[in-house]
Amino acid sequence: MVTIEHIAKKAGVSYSTVSRALMDSPLVNRATKERIQKIAQESGYQVNHIARSLAMRSTTTLGLIVPEVMNYYYPQLIHLLVENARAAGYSMLLSISGAKQQDEAECIQSLYERRADGIILVTGANGLVAREEVVRLHHAGIPLVLLGWIPEGDAFNLVMGDDATGAYALTRHLLALGHRRMVLLGPKEIRGPYDRIRGFQRALREADLPLKETLSLGLYTQQDVKAAVEALLQRSAPPTALFAHQDTMAAWTVKYLQEAGVVLPQQMAVVGFGNQDLAQFITPRLTTVDYPVAAIVEQGLQLLLRRIRRSGDPAPQQIVLTPHLVIRQSCGTAIT
Repeated sequence: MVTIEHIAKKAGVSYSTVSRALMDSPLVNRATKERIQKIAQESGYQVNHIARSLAMRSTTTLGLIVPEVMNYYYPQLIHLLVENARAAGYSMLLSISGAKQQDEAECIQSLYERRADGIILVTGANGLVAREEVVRLHHAGIPLVLLGWIPEGDAFNLVMGDDATGAYALTRHLLALGHRRMVLLGPKEIRGPYDRIRGFQRALREADLPLKETLSLGLYTQQDVKAAVEALLQRSAPPTALFAHQDTMAAWTVKYLQEAGVVLPQQMAVVGFGNQDLAQFITPRLTTVDYPVAAIVEQGLQLLLRRIRRSGDPAPQQIVLTPHLVIRQSCGTAIT
């Protein structure tokens, strides 16, 4: 087994110089650092992350687990977390658990082995897949904060947005404009009582409108949305407003409606959810719900740092943040 001592002897430097070089320390000049790192690589040396972390006690490193990066939400969240962590004096290790979160347990184990001071786990459509591993992590004293709703989440530190309240406000706005035939386009319900579907249906019930045929679910791809829009336009009484589950889906909806010759918003209103950058560049500009990503990041990171520093109330905390409505042109004015 190759050790630091072997590398130090071969490089003709001290043990501490090798250690610093392998940690990319600025205290070692570039030429010496590169020479040592090359010797270590050619020798097959493996960094002992656990020993390094124990020696340092704190790695000033946080772990971040997200399902994937194709969805606009995740890159935005990653960027904000990295920037905020850096401002707090921490670096960030990123792990991808997979679109179906199939590697969530492996990601947790990897970050644990690297002795991250704390972990932020962003839940996806499947909730918390690695629940057992998260519980074991908690018992091991490793601080962890979840971003996103999960069933039976009271035992965990958790920060999320109240999608249902945002969807309720958006649906109420459409009702105030006179719309009575509305359909929500999206995937299946994934956020329990905080899901957008719940807020949408609550507003319809309060307006004494039937819920039948107001949902078009199981939609994930552009082709799914295209087929759904085509089917809705074939109804004897097509909807006057479409509520897309998120802004990208709203953009697809606008595209297929316009290709079918539907004039927006005069003949049909379209609204989205998320307030992505693209919402301002769709024609007409998209009415949507501004999801509080920045506030979720800030609150989640602050909660994690309190857990790392062992400050504040030690009981698990659940923080729920409320989105707000952003009214633009895609829902038009009141129907006359």
